[in-house]
Amino acid sequence: MDLRFGAVLFNYRIQDMIEKSIRLEQNGFNSIWLTDVLFEGGPDLVLPDVIPAMTAIGMSTKRILVGTSVIDALSRHPAKLAAATATIDSLLNGRSIFGIGAGEIINHEPFGISTYDAFTRLRETVQILQLLWTADSLKPASFQGKYYAVRDAYIKIKPSKKPHPPVYLPAFGPKMLAMTGELADGWIPQGHTPETYCKFLNGPIKESLARTGKRFDNFDPANVMVACVSKDREQAAKTALEIRHWMVWSPDILRIAAPKLRHPGKRQPYIKSRDKGDIETQLRLAEEIPRELALRATLWGTIDDCIQQLELFIKAGLRHPILFFIPTPNESVDEMIRIFGSEVIPYFRDNGP
Repeated sequence: MDLRFGAVLFNYRIQDMIEKSIRLEQNGFNSIWLTDVLFEGGPDLVLPDVIPAMTAIGMSTKRILVGTSVIDALSRHPAKLAAATATIDSLLNGRSIFGIGAGEIINHEPFGISTYDAFTRLRETVQILQLLWTADSLKPASFQGKYYAVRDAYIKIKPSKKPHPPVYLPAFGPKMLAMTGELADGWIPQGHTPETYCKFLNGPIKESLARTGKRFDNFDPANVMVACVSKDREQAAKTALEIRHWMVWSPDILRIAAPKLRHPGKRQPYIKSRDKGDIETQLRLAEEIPRELALRATLWGTIDDCIQQLELFIKAGLRHPILFFIPTPNESVDEMIRIFGSEVIPYFRDNGP
């Protein structure tokens, strides 16, 4: 699969999202990704609902793909999610990608949403989506799961993308990695170093793809990455260390990259909570993650630095870097978008992965 570049838009008003999306498209990016959270962060955080936000961005752009990083499967019934996503893909003429995850306690508990048995509920949601996206009155879908069931059902709007929009999964643990190869069209993790990315992709995911008879060439290995480009390398490094607070959500990565860390083993859906003990554990782990390790999981520094760092991920198998730009006191997100669009993206387009 050809190399593609994406960017995450987070904590923006809808109009600002639209303006950033147009700027990303103009600067040669291939995809825009929106989060789906309800509660996390401080009181001033702006968190629009992902469905209308995707629609607004898609209707304001022409070619760029619009994706979710990631939709919370546990907060929506699969049938309603199937109809909403099919509607978006129809409006965008096939320009949608749906990253789908299980959400987190911090975005569930305040609203009485259960995070219990997140893996099974996520798996059933993906299976039902793929059934309903392709079912019709002549071939309705039936499915009986532990939590969800459909019987002789179909939705009365179809996605433009055939056979259905791509599904990406944010897999870290063994069961999720196996499900990614089995059911998904792409992988959208975060917090990896090149070494751990290579190990996860070329081990469990490729093995699962092979078991199900799927071609790796048709699979899209993505990765959400903190990106901070600046002439001031030390300021860029200091800013990029925000990644430490992401890395604590994946004991599977840290078990390999930092085996001496005392991680309780809770993965992202469960450790991201308002529980005082979970909060203290995340802060402790973030402090203990070595600076050098954290920086290997990011793109930071000068243009040449970012190119060299990205080359390591590409050698590990990455084909779709998705950048989470963090501004410095001297460089805005818009400036970083311009720099990547004028310097970094053309370098890889001209020289190949």
